[in-house]
Amino acid sequence: MNKIKEKENIKSLLKKDFILLKIYKKSILLMSLFFLISIVSTIKSSSKNNISIYIVLISVFYLLFSLSYSSLYIDDGSRFYEYVKFLPINIKDYVKSKYYFAGIIYFIEFIIFILIAIFLFNLETLKVPIVLISAQILTGGIIINIFFKYGQEKVRFISTSLFMMSFLILLAFTKLGMGLLSIGLLSIYYMKFFPFVFLIISIIVFIIFMNKTVKMEEEKC
Repeated sequence: MNKIKEKENIKSLLKKDFILLKIYKKSILLMSLFFLISIVSTIKSSSKNNISIYIVLISVFYLLFSLSYSSLYIDDGSRFYEYVKFLPINIKDYVKSKYYFAGIIYFIEFIIFILIAIFLFNLETLKVPIVLISAQILTGGIIINIFFKYGQEKVRFISTSLFMMSFLILLAFTKLGMGLLSIGLLSIYYMKFFPFVFLIISIIVFIIFMNKTVKMEEEKC
């Protein structure tokens, strides 16, 4: 009976979080448009070293990464988490719903890149986004934990720092030559098992941090 109630609670909380995504509707549509343009320009261009393509891709990854924990900002702003303590919803269910929400975003992102790899490129090119998505899963699990532990200001600082680091690394590659970036991407492309091992490790760490966050929040109450 408790398991059924837990599933229903998490399902309801997930519905709420996806409804709240409407707030970011314009950003999602705009970034989707830029993403489609970057894919089309990549196919038509004889040169794959177009800096704008890399900028758009980093922006898309950052947007999806931000969306994975966006509901935490909204709940924090509306003090929804404080009300949860007085509702017939376990803290455990609430925390799990945030990790499940992030997991669904990463899964959707993963499916999108699988389809792109199958229909537009070589399936082997999927190894690069697998590494990037794995990094998102790994970082996302930690960031949600930090949000519950230290609040949104700390998370805002970390996520902004990660975004800036991505552009600084990209800028460094452009100064050294885009060929160096291509070599870096190709090194991932030719790796046999590392992307998949990294994905499995990231999922395990994600689950560990979910359980750790649940335990931490239950001890507070």
